Amino acid sequence: KLYERAHKGNPNDPELQRKLFSSYVSCGDTVRQQQMALKLYKASGGKNEKFLFWAVASLVMQYECTQKEHFLLIAKTMVEKHTTHSRLELADSLVLFIEILSKLKMWDAALD
Repeated sequence: KLYERAHKGNPNDPELQRKLFSSYVSCGDTVRQQQMALKLYKASGGKNEKFLFWAVASLVMQYECTQKEHFLLIAKTMVEKHTTHSRLELADSLVLFIEILSKLKMWDAALD
C-alpha cells in the first residue's frame, strides 16, 4: 500500500514503479505485477527487454496458478511481436520463451 500511495503521487517515477512491481511480486499479485511491468516497458519506449519479460513471466505465473492456456498464448504472442523488430538479447528471455513453447507443446517451434 505504501508504494501504491507513493506511485499515485508520482506516477512517472521509474524507481517507484520498479519498487511497486517488486512489492506485487512479494505479495504474489501476478496481475498487477504484469500491468506494472508493461507500464515500465512502455515507458522505456519498448526498448528494455527486461521489463517485457517481467510481464511475460507474470503471465506464465498466472498460467501456473490457473492452468488456463490463454495466458501462455498471450505471453507467446508478446515475445513473437518483440522478436519481429528485435532479437532476444537476454539469455533468460530465451529460456523463458522456450519454456512457454514447451508448455504449449510446440516442440518444433522450441527447436527453432
